[in-house]
Amino acid sequence: MIRTYANTKAELNIAEERLNILMSRKEELYVKFFPLSAKISDAPAHTNKLTDAMAGYVAELTKVNPVTKMSLDSEITEARNNRDKLEYYLKRMEINLKSTTGIENELFYKIVVEGYRPTKAVNNIAEKYNKEPETIWKYYYPKIKKEILKCIVNV
Repeated sequence: MIRTYANTKAELNIAEERLNILMSRKEELYVKFFPLSAKISDAPAHTNKLTDAMAGYVAELTKVNPVTKMSLDSEITEARNNRDKLEYYLKRMEINLKSTTGIENELFYKIVVEGYRPTKAVNNIAEKYNKEPETIWKYYYPKIKKEILKCIVNV
């Protein structure tokens, strides 16, 4: 259960980063077609050519990328759906993790889900199970440390 949660959490972190990249591309397109400041150019101010910035923007958003075979707009929609699905499954897993027992499961839940610092979590678990904190650090924490690290997002 711990490994599955950690892998899903890592997958969610990746999905969120992918969505951030796609939203950044969309923002760059928007700024390209609707600049916030006036541009100085050599082109004459009055031309007979009419351009519709919104049409160009929408065309770029819906243009199919040959690598992904999807438009940017479709990729964003898919990335949002994927993120939402992963968040749903993580919530369900958190509910199930909360009901599990055992030192490793409870330690993992306190650190990853409830956000306790490892030292505080170890002390709480040691007190609950009437064990010395050194025992928890030595025999239980190393077993779940790798899974805990998968869940941490480096900002």
